[in-house]
Amino acid sequence: LAVPKPIVAKKLGIRLSPPALILIYEQPSASDADARTKLRLRTIPLRNLETNVTSTDFLLEDLKSRHEQLSSVPDHKIIRMIEIIKKVRTGKGSLEEIVQENCKTVSEKPSKHNVENITNDQNKEKSSKNKVVDEKLDDEDTDFEIDDNLPLDKLESEEDDFWNL
Repeated sequence: LAVPKPIVAKKLGIRLSPPALILIYEQPSASDADARTKLRLRTIPLRNLETNVTSTDFLLEDLKSRHEQLSSVPDHKIIRMIEIIKKVRTGKGSLEEIVQENCKTVSEKPSKHNVENITNDQNKEKSSKNKVVDEKLDDEDTDFEIDDNLPLDKLESEEDDFWNL
C-alpha cells in the first residue's frame, strides 16, 4: 500500500465576500516515478459565521473536520484569519487597519505579563458585571430575609419520606 504523502501549506488568506479562507498548498504527485509537486489553491467557505454567536473554536473544529488540507496549518493562524473576517464584518475598522493591528500583535510574542494583563482585564469585567447584579438584587429584595435555622426534620412528615418504608 502506498502511504499518501502529506500536503504542505504555503499560504493562508481570506476572502471577505462571501467569507472564506483561501489556502495555497503543495500536493505531492500520486506516482512515485514523478517526484514533482503540484501547487493547488483551495477556497474554504466559512459556514455558520455569525459575528457574535459563533465561537472561533467551534468554527476551527468544523473547518478541520471538513477539510483535510487544513491539517498542516497551525490552529492559531486559522483563528487569526477568522478573527479578521469577524472584525471586518462587524465594522470595527477597515481591513487595512485590522491587518496592521494584527501584525503588531503577531510581532509581540505572548508573554506571561501579557497573559496576566488579559486575565486581570477579564476579572475586572466580571467584577463590574457582578456589581451591577448585586445592585439590582439589593434594590429589589429589601424585604427578603434568609432563615438558615429551619427545622427540616420537623417539616418533613413520615408520609413524605420516600426512603423510609
